[in-house]
Order: sequence, then C-alpha cells, then structure tokens
Amino acid sequence: MSDTHALHPAREHVPALDGIRGLAILVVMGFHFGLQMPEHTPLEHVVGRVLGAGWYGVDLFFVLSGLLITSLLLDAKGGPGYYRAFYGRRALRIFPLYYGFLAAYLFLVVRHGASGDDHYLWQKQWWWWSYLDNWWIALVRRTEPPNYLWVGPFWSLAVEEQFYLLWPTLVLLLSRRKLALLCAAIIVGAPLFRFWLRAHHAADVTAYALTPARLDALAVGSLLAVVLRDPGLARWGRRIALTTGVAAAAVVVGTFVRHGGLWTYGGWEEGIGYTVIALAWGGLVTVGASAAPETPAGRALGAGWLRSLGKYSYAMYVFHVPIWSHVRPLLFHGGDPPVLWGSHVPATLALALLCGGITYLCALASWHLYEKHFLRLKRYFRYGGPRAMPPEERSAPAGAAAPEPAAPV
Repeated sequence: MSDTHALHPAREHVPALDGIRGLAILVVMGFHFGLQMPEHTPLEHVVGRVLGAGWYGVDLFFVLSGLLITSLLLDAKGGPGYYRAFYGRRALRIFPLYYGFLAAYLFLVVRHGASGDDHYLWQKQWWWWSYLDNWWIALVRRTEPPNYLWVGPFWSLAVEEQFYLLWPTLVLLLSRRKLALLCAAIIVGAPLFRFWLRAHHAADVTAYALTPARLDALAVGSLLAVVLRDPGLARWGRRIALTTGVAAAAVVVGTFVRHGGLWTYGGWEEGIGYTVIALAWGGLVTVGASAAPETPAGRALGAGWLRSLGKYSYAMYVFHVPIWSHVRPLLFHGGDPPVLWGSHVPATLALALLCGGITYLCALASWHLYEKHFLRLKRYFRYGGPRAMPPEERSAPAGAAAPEPAAPV
C-alpha cells in the first residue's frame, strides 16, 4: 500500500478513484433503469430490491467529491489565484453541459409542452437556473409533483454547487485541525437535523434533498482529505476509516436483509442511515485513495472499463434518465417488460444494458464534441504553484484536461 496515494489523492492521479466514480454511476443507473419492474416472483423481488437500493450511489459521489475537492483546496491554500482558479475551473467543468442540457430541455420540450405539468415547470424554471432545485423539491413542489423526470436528478448537482459556495472560504480560513473538527461536527449534525425535520413533520423528501441534511457525506470525504494528507495522521486515520467503513457496510447490509431493501426516504435511512451509508462509502474511498496500482484493490478499482465510465460519468448522469424514459416505452410499448423464461428480470436487464450503452455513447460524444473544448480554457485558471496543479497538467500540453471529480447524481 502506497503512502503517496494515501497522502495526496488530489495531487496524484489515482486510477482507483476514477474507477470508484465509474462504480458510482453504474449503481445510480441501475437504480433508475430498474424502476417500474414488476415484482411478482422471488427473483424479481430480489433483483428489484437490489436495483432499488442504488439511490445510495449519490452518497458515493458526495464522499468522493468531498475528498478530491478538499484535497485540491488544501494544496492550493495560500497560493495566488485561489478563488479564481477554483471557481473558474469548476465553471468550465460543470456549467457548459448543465446549462446546455437545461436550455435544450426547457426550450425544446417544456416550452412547447401541452400539459399542465409543462406549464408549471416553465414557470418554476428559475429554481434550476439558480441551482436551487433541491430546495424546490424539498419545500415547494406540489403534493402531486409535475413530470420533471428529465431534470429530477439535478438536485444533487445543486447540493454540490451550494457546497462549493462556502467550502473554499472555510478551507482557507480554518487550520487543518479546525477543519477536521468542523467536518466531524457536520457528520454528527446532519442526522440530528434530519431527526429534527422528522419531529416537525416535514415531508419525507425534505430530509433527502435539503442541503444541510445531506452535507454529512461531503464532510466524510472532506475529513478523509484532511486526515489522509497528514503524515502524522495518515496511518492510523486510514485504519480507523477502513474499520469504520467495514462496520458501517455491515450495518447497511444487515438493514437491507432485515427490511427487504433500502429506501430512498421515510425510514431508517432518513435518520442515521444516510450517515452510515456515507461512512461505508468512506471506507471504499479510503481503499481507492490508498491502494497502489499494482495491488489487488488498485487493479480491481482501476480497471480500464471502470475508469472509462468514471471519466464520462458526469454526462452519463445528465443523459441516462432521458434516454431511459424514451427507450423503455419504445421497447415495451408503454407497458411492463415482457416475461421471458418466467420472469420480467431478463427484459429489464436487457433494457438496462441497452440504455447504459446508449448513455455511454452519448456521453462519449458529448465529451469529444462539446465538453473538452471548454476545458481547454482551464489554462487561464491555473492554481498558484506546481504543488496544487494536477500531475496531468504538469506534464501535458497547455490546455489538456485533467480528470475532475464528477458532480454527483
């Protein structure tokens, strides 16, 4: 196990972290692609419950982003152009695809829609333009929500953007010890806030989508960044993170078995569960950040196909729900998947593979035809000093795009 990777997960290019990002998008796509599958047989029930638990891939994205963003900010701290470089590079990575897709959806689909839902979304569109749609989901939306399926998953992108507003300043102003204490306070405080929401009879979705209620996963990753990058803390910090992750994963699996699944909100998950899931993912992210490429963990998490999915995961997240919502009714003529060999599972899995393949190809095209051209402008937003510059940019031609943490789903 290499200490270099453990201490500097942002400064070094760690293939396993790209693979973890690919794993996260697979889990999330499985969740959405498995929706609406009938569960009449034991096999259908098991497959449906496994796919239905895939919403927790969002928390893996959050933990991973917390680690990478905080590591990057700690490296850039004290250097010139701290804010300019961070916000400029974030905007170039996230805004072109987000706003390009949003404009196309609103002006080509919603604007000319005939239903009341379309008119409602058109009137409420500023929530998405301002990256506040998670607050709309949590506090404003109607009892019978409109058909906002295409942009529904954007709530997690909003959570991350709001995290970006304050976190760079906190990293800049606080010592590492105080930053670690703040992360620990957030990890403890987020579930307490969710319990408070429940005690005051807030809607179930409020604790799922509201930013203060979901900061614990980002704080888990951020705390890992502080600990793993400190030579005096890294070894025991890694052991604690791994032990905690294994224990949390055991709790998650036990809960899944006992309750027959993991639920998006409304149950155990809404209280302490989101935090336990984040801690479990924290153990996996610790393995990825610490594993040298030649180790079994490094080879498994750094497999080429997983890293490829991770590279294009942002666009895959943006595209996969619209693709599924179009392909499914075309294949199944608006009904349930057909029964093959006595089960709906084969047709559902075939649909998932087809939609996943189309999503990957669309994301590949988006990257090469659209996104990477904006990333060339990153050369105008360099961090001060080579210590904070990603290794790909220290050795690559000016303007080459370094891997960035994909915004979560």
